[in-house]
Amino acid sequence: MTELDDFWTGLNLEQLKRVHDWDFEREDHLVYVVLPARDGERFRVLFLCDGYRATAPDPVFVDSDGSKMNKSAWPRGDPDFDQYVKPPPNAFICMPLSRAGLEKHAEWRNDPKADPWNPQKNSLLDQINFIHRLLHSTHYQGRHNG
Repeated sequence: MTELDDFWTGLNLEQLKRVHDWDFEREDHLVYVVLPARDGERFRVLFLCDGYRATAPDPVFVDSDGSKMNKSAWPRGDPDFDQYVKPPPNAFICMPLSRAGLEKHAEWRNDPKADPWNPQKNSLLDQINFIHRLLHSTHYQGRHNG
C-alpha cells in the first residue's frame, strides 16, 4: 500500500460529504474533489498526488473533461484571492502547501512563517481545507466566464 492508499482508506467520505458537501473520486494517484463555494457554485479540483506524501500534491481546478485550461472551471476573486488562484493561462494554485507554489517560490521551503508542505505533518486534507476556505472567503467573487 502507498501512503496515498493509507490516507484514502482513513477518510470518512460520508462524513465529509455530510459536513462540507465535498464529493471525492480517485483514479490511482489522481484525486478529484468537488467543493462548494459560498454562492453555491461547485468547483472540481484535481489533486495530482504522485509521490504523495514526500512530494506535495499539485491541485488545479478542472472542467468535467479534466482540463485545467478551461477558464470557466476556475473561480475568480479580488487581488487577495488572486495571490493564490492563478487561472489559465497560468493554471495553478500558488500556496506553500502546493507543489506548484513551492516550485515558483523556492524560498518558502526554508521559511517557517510560510508554513510550507511538510510530509511529517501535512496531508491532502490541509490543501482541501485551504481551497475550501478560499471559496468561502469574502475575496471569492464567483466563477470565471470562459
